[in-house]
Amino acid sequence: MAKSSSKPPPSTTKRPMRTSAPVSFTNERSSEEPQHVAASDDDDAENDKDDDLDLDEFMEKFQKRQAKKTTILSSAFDNQKKGLYVSARKQARDMSQEGLVYLENLKTTLIELKKDEIPFMKYLNEVEPLWKNREPSLTSLYELYPSAIDDLFVRRAQTIDDASGMLRTNPSKRERALRSFLENARSELDRSRQNEMDATDASKLIKHYKALLLA
Repeated sequence: MAKSSSKPPPSTTKRPMRTSAPVSFTNERSSEEPQHVAASDDDDAENDKDDDLDLDEFMEKFQKRQAKKTTILSSAFDNQKKGLYVSARKQARDMSQEGLVYLENLKTTLIELKKDEIPFMKYLNEVEPLWKNREPSLTSLYELYPSAIDDLFVRRAQTIDDASGMLRTNPSKRERALRSFLENARSELDRSRQNEMDATDASKLIKHYKALLLA
């Protein structure tokens, strides 16, 4: 006899469904990435700020260095300019002093020359009486020695005639005498011209010195 298997009848009551909390399958690493990105952004911002600070500091130092260099160059130029001004003033002062000393020496020399100078009017006043008394003196001399004076003129005329006759009779001597006379005349003429030039130069020099003293 076959065994009949008795199975319990299926339960008509359904098991209530289990409700569980929602499970998130988000990766933990993915949850950390936004924080890491935010941190890196902050670091980049800090680095940018540091770079800006470094650049500003560099520019400030560079500007200070340039300003210092400009100040040094300007100071050196000012010192050089002052040195040139001082040297120019010293040279001008020395030249002025030398000029004053030269003028003082020249003034002293002119005063000494003025002391030794014979005034023209004094010379004229001394010569004029002698010239006025010439005629009376000659008249009185002629009255005292009329024969001697007449004989003097006669002998003078005779001497001139003898010399003229000798020159006419001796052409070679006449030629030599004429040549000697012409040479002497030329020498006297050159000497008089040189004296005239010297007198003109001396007059110009005196006028120049007077103008310097009166300036």
